Amino acid sequence: MSRFFMRALVPARIRRAVRARFDARYVSRADHRRDVRDALWEVRSLRREVVALRAEVDRLRKEQRKPAPAPADPGMPAKVGEARRLAEETAAATDRLLQSEVLIWQAIDRLEARLDRLERAAGDGAGDDRPFGEPLEEHRRAREMA
Repeated sequence: MSRFFMRALVPARIRRAVRARFDARYVSRADHRRDVRDALWEVRSLRREVVALRAEVDRLRKEQRKPAPAPADPGMPAKVGEARRLAEETAAATDRLLQSEVLIWQAIDRLEARLDRLERAAGDGAGDDRPFGEPLEEHRRAREMA
């Protein structure tokens, strides 16, 4: 199959515009060659790394595994067990302490609600005479500081 090209005279301005459009859309040969060269360099460097990793794997497979050295202190397992027991007891005690603290704050909130109700009842019935006024204010200030 033969190709037929037709040549025509095209003004330089149009020719430049068409070439600029093609250059913008397509990669030039120089850029393409540079990209291929960079890709080949990457492949070669990866190949060297794979060869080095395979050699390392083979070396590690052939290497004899030595048993772990015996502890210098014969009483070390007992010390480790004791440290674990102490850590578990500390964690349990801390948990109980935090639970107690939550219960204390819940009790304080309930007492505060009772004091508010008593204060309102005393305020409605007695007018200016407030028997629980000052301790409640002290409690509120202490709570805000905490």
